[in-house]
Amino acid sequence: MWSHTLLSYSKGLQFKLSNTILFALLLHDIGRVYTRYINKDKETVHFGDFEGVSCFVALDILKDFHLSNNEKIDILKIIMNQYTIIDFVKYDEVSWDEFKKQFLYDENLLQNLFSYVKCDLFGRIIDSTKEHYYDLKKIQKYEIKSNSLQKRMKELQKRQKDVYILIGLPCSGKSTWRSEHLSDTHVVSRDLCIDIIGKKYKKETHDAAYLLQDKDENIAQEVDSLFEKMIEESYSTKKAIVIDNLSLSMKNRAGWIKKYHKTHNIHGVLFLKSYIDLIDCDQQRSQNENKTIGHDLLLKHMMRFRFPLLNEGFDTMEYVFC
Repeated sequence: MWSHTLLSYSKGLQFKLSNTILFALLLHDIGRVYTRYINKDKETVHFGDFEGVSCFVALDILKDFHLSNNEKIDILKIIMNQYTIIDFVKYDEVSWDEFKKQFLYDENLLQNLFSYVKCDLFGRIIDSTKEHYYDLKKIQKYEIKSNSLQKRMKELQKRQKDVYILIGLPCSGKSTWRSEHLSDTHVVSRDLCIDIIGKKYKKETHDAAYLLQDKDENIAQEVDSLFEKMIEESYSTKKAIVIDNLSLSMKNRAGWIKKYHKTHNIHGVLFLKSYIDLIDCDQQRSQNENKTIGHDLLLKHMMRFRFPLLNEGFDTMEYVFC
């Protein structure tokens, strides 16, 4: 893995690529350390969805460099989307015109990705039986095509209502930020529902309330009903709406965007806290608030994470470094 990283990085230097791409080349595989598992046959090793983990571990390292937040975001976007390019080339399932729609409003990212993947493939020792999957000539052809794309700007259709979809892991600071920046809003939050129903049954901590609804199907249904009521009431409120859940996957975000895109401006707010800081925060919150996530569950959430892009249906995207 380290040999591959060095080979890829050396190619980036040779091609005189930007620091953004060079950092991505150095850090793209760093999450594999945490997601490595040995198959039952004990002969093969897999790493699962490591890209999201690489993003949060990379944040720990990027703190030590004089980089702007925009540069950090560009690095994380490359790390997160590396296999989007590799799979496009390997499987040839969609046309170029269909594929590039995924990067509408992020054409610069697409350009960076093809330059990045070119170096990544140069840094691999590829089995001769799989060479057709990793076609460097094809990569270089699409790199030229991507470099000719014009940067598209999002055309905003200003609506009277706003919805803010908060995106981030537990302990990333979503609820604190909401209370400080969007206090007078209609909040839709499953965690809040768990706390409210928990207090009804004399459970004063989130852990106790969560355990109660996890073990009792009737109470879980009460939580679900309250959550659905929050959503239903959001359609008639004049206040801005805040979706204060994890919203880590594209599928999950798409569900929220579909509910409001015809009537509301859709604002994404991504919370970026490093791997170490997330672990430390969870330990402190467990001691102080009796609200525990645990390392294994945090890691699973990181593996589910997909970096949000404007083409998903967002009108604006804000980044909060915690």
